[in-house]
Amino acid sequence: MKRKYPRNGTAAALRGGSIAATGAKNDTFVYQEAIAGILGYVTLGQNNYVEMMNVVAKIGPITVSVAAHDWHLYSKGVFYEPLNSTKSTDIDHLVVLEGYGTDEETGEDYWLVRNSWGPLWGEKGYIRLRRVDPSTLDDPDSDCGMDVTPANGEACTKDKDGNDVTPPPAKVCGTSGVLYWATVPLGAHII
Repeated sequence: MKRKYPRNGTAAALRGGSIAATGAKNDTFVYQEAIAGILGYVTLGQNNYVEMMNVVAKIGPITVSVAAHDWHLYSKGVFYEPLNSTKSTDIDHLVVLEGYGTDEETGEDYWLVRNSWGPLWGEKGYIRLRRVDPSTLDDPDSDCGMDVTPANGEACTKDKDGNDVTPPPAKVCGTSGVLYWATVPLGAHII
């Protein structure tokens, strides 16, 4: 059952960010069981490493779309899979990017990602994805690949009138395509 929740404020845009969309509306619907909500969201620029680093450091956790095909194999450490196959670039799962760091033993940089598969999976429900600053690479595109089926995790293939609207192949960068699509929640509140 849904109940109407009146919006109590205005969602502000990120200064200096690439705003592709905002989810803020004059009023929002929430489920009866909901205990928290947001007023809106901002979508970050696609495949923008610097923007993602800054937002996570200065604002906090964000949602990211990833290619999680081989994540069931993960148990610990910094996960890396080259973006050279359809399965490693097929964006099909949504997770929360909570931070980043450097592994003390290996010196590998990583993104800290919370998954929805429970605390018995991975590192107590988390995965560490290899993090590479594209500006340090001779060819920044070497850490990118193509998602040839972007509708699998990003969009519907029909519009409101039932017409086909399958999106074209999309460039995805970072381990599991972590840099491709990210959103920042705005106006988080207890209901």
